[in-house]
Amino acid sequence: MSKNMSSTYNKWLFKLLPFSVKISKIKWKDLKNSLAEGYNPKEYGYITVRNNRVINGNHRLTLLKELYPEDHEIVVKTEPFVSRIVVIIFPIVMLIFIVITILLKLVQIVNNLFKIVNNYFTQIFRSQKK
Repeated sequence: MSKNMSSTYNKWLFKLLPFSVKISKIKWKDLKNSLAEGYNPKEYGYITVRNNRVINGNHRLTLLKELYPEDHEIVVKTEPFVSRIVVIIFPIVMLIFIVITILLKLVQIVNNLFKIVNNYFTQIFRSQKK
């Protein structure tokens, strides 16, 4: 297996599960029995890893740890670098868009207020001239 398509299960990786697993005992048993026959990502989906952290597949990972030795390797799906950039940049771009929209609305409001004040003073000036 290639390095980027596999993951060696080690103690550090399993410490990423700081929560207690809550899944029904029946489903848990079925999943464990299925994984005991071999890890088939086509059946339950690939375990997804981003920045050396499991983001999808914690239950499968927990059971695989129980069933296989530490040096057992499986194929995992790694989130590509591009999607990490999108996750970071998209909210920033949206925030900039919202701020620009608000600023344009404020400029429009100020411009309308300026027109109103200008018209008011123009009328006052004309009425005093008469």
